[in-house]
Amino acid sequence: MEPVAPRPAGGRLAAPVLAGGVRLLAASWRVSFVHREILDETLAAGPAVLAFWHGEQLVMVATHAGRGFLGMASLSRDGELLARVIRRLGYRVVRGSASRGGREALRRCQAALAAGGPPPALALDGPRGPRHEPHAGALVLAARARVPVVFGVSRARPAIRLRSWDRFEIPLPGARVRVAYGRLPPPDPGEIESARAELRRRMERLAAELAGEDGASAPGHPATHPSER
Repeated sequence: MEPVAPRPAGGRLAAPVLAGGVRLLAASWRVSFVHREILDETLAAGPAVLAFWHGEQLVMVATHAGRGFLGMASLSRDGELLARVIRRLGYRVVRGSASRGGREALRRCQAALAAGGPPPALALDGPRGPRHEPHAGALVLAARARVPVVFGVSRARPAIRLRSWDRFEIPLPGARVRVAYGRLPPPDPGEIESARAELRRRMERLAAELAGEDGASAPGHPATHPSER
């Protein structure tokens, strides 16, 4: 049974205004993808979990709109607003977070994976951080469902970065936005902690690649085959 939805932050017009603003802003970006085949080939082969950093969710939500992903939103008023916005962007939504309703939300995500439904798209370090520290939820979900984790990182220039815990990033109109993907095999249920460390390492490595000139690896971070990310 779905929890009773609170009144969204900003009132009833906030969601359509924000969703329209996201569409307009994203349409102005110059978007390119790195290792896009990892996402496409993994999803073509079967279900997976899509994971990203909380501070990069504007880019990730906007660039994956309309693909039928399953998003998660907290049970707070801000979460209700987020849920209404991403529904307008073509996502299905489950409600819950690490602090409230998380088990039920993950159960719904697992049921969706088992039924061949929409792949869950989850912010690894949300909703409260610490920044760039993967929580166990996405990995536990992937382990239970025996599916891989496709992780995405982004880089945008120019962009505004808020002074929030996640350094939330808002690419400016006309920004160059790059999104890169990697893949972590289905984690072992008994090795979640080591999987968390490995996922963070791979995401940091991929972010360093994006930071390099023209997508080349940054110094000290040699390029690897996509299967090694």
